[in-house]
Amino acid sequence: MVEFVEIVQCKHPNCNQVFTFRAPEGASKKLGVGDRVLVNTSKGPCQMATCITPQFLIGDFQLHELYGIDVGKLKPVVGYLKPVMFGYCEEKSDG
Repeated sequence: MVEFVEIVQCKHPNCNQVFTFRAPEGASKKLGVGDRVLVNTSKGPCQMATCITPQFLIGDFQLHELYGIDVGKLKPVVGYLKPVMFGYCEEKSDG
């Protein structure tokens, strides 16, 4: 039987390699290109990354065939970084 999983591909700062992560299933927000996320990696938990694909559904056989990864080896996206503005903007002076 085919197992389906939500994934997203990301890059870490200062790294050109693309990594594939298990995206949160059933979340109210689907991840998109440019979203900043926290992911667990072999280097440790909560590493920052930027999504380079939108979140999408893929079958386990396709995941293995196209990306060389088994579902059980996928590391998860554990957080979504949302910019927050504190309300202070400096006004331009006229002179």
